[in-house]
Amino acid sequence: MSFIVFEKITYLVDLRRGESQRVRSLRDYLLFVFFFPKVLAGPIIKYHEIDDALRERRADWDDRTWGLLRFLWGLARKVLIADVCGQVADRAFDPANGPIGFAGAWIGVLAFTVQIYFDFAGYSDMALGLARIFGFRLRENFAHPYGATSFTEFWKRWHISLTTWIRSYLYIPLGGNRHGAARTYLNLWLCFLLSGLWHGAAWTFVLWGVWHGAFMVLDRQSWWTWTQRLPSPMRVAGTLVLVMIGWAIFRSHGLPQLGAVLGAMARPGLEGQFLAVRSHEAAAMAIGLIGALVAATPLVRTLTERAAAIPAARAAASLAIVLLGVLAIAKAVTTTFNPFLYFRF
Repeated sequence: MSFIVFEKITYLVDLRRGESQRVRSLRDYLLFVFFFPKVLAGPIIKYHEIDDALRERRADWDDRTWGLLRFLWGLARKVLIADVCGQVADRAFDPANGPIGFAGAWIGVLAFTVQIYFDFAGYSDMALGLARIFGFRLRENFAHPYGATSFTEFWKRWHISLTTWIRSYLYIPLGGNRHGAARTYLNLWLCFLLSGLWHGAAWTFVLWGVWHGAFMVLDRQSWWTWTQRLPSPMRVAGTLVLVMIGWAIFRSHGLPQLGAVLGAMARPGLEGQFLAVRSHEAAAMAIGLIGALVAATPLVRTLTERAAAIPAARAAASLAIVLLGVLAIAKAVTTTFNPFLYFRF
């Protein structure tokens, strides 16, 4: 319901602002709101972004091929990486397993860090792929967020449609940065506090919003100037560690468990309940984390753009994606049902 309500708000506000035209029919409005690929977890779209497609939509075989490959890529990210890492995170954060030590806490948080990104980005890939098959080009929702060098940059790359929604329909109407530094910081705090509450009515979500809001404020103070002096890899590593601590807050079942997890993460050498990690789970965690970091580098982006211009490279990449998609389908039909992680929020 939250995504549906958000899109209804965008239509009404954009109409009032003159940024969008009225829909031609009730059918077009219902299609905009309930378009099935994005209805459960985004990306959140605005009516004027698909107005042209609703009025005159075309889908050729290039669109269908691109859409199918994007769908299979998202499916592989979800099934082969996110679901496997989720098994480790579930064991680490299971209250029945007893207190965990330093290593177990960091392994569990790392597993969830990889899981939530590949699960949610995988869903977005599948949504964009399905929409493209039907002739709709939805906005990208992720842009390699774990390669960010600051929290401000992280939120420009993570769940982009939600971030831009909050900016356009909450932060700017509150005054944005137009009324001095103190008001700007207050607006940032309110936005992230409400973002935390939007995920669920629990203190852990409130603290998660406060955590991110605090670093967004610090980014606008001396913190940003000081970190700019550091090499880019150090800034990426520092931001990722702080984001991981935020994910520990987000994933904990309550304040008592959160205190135990953060306490274990801060005490090297602390022993606790043994957290078993199978070889394929360790491989999924390593591939996911390294892949997310490497894909964010300018060199990889440049090589990807150059490879896209070479027919043989495109064919090889397409074949690899198809094989990964087939493997993901085979795994999905032989295991228990694993819903998308973001469905619970």
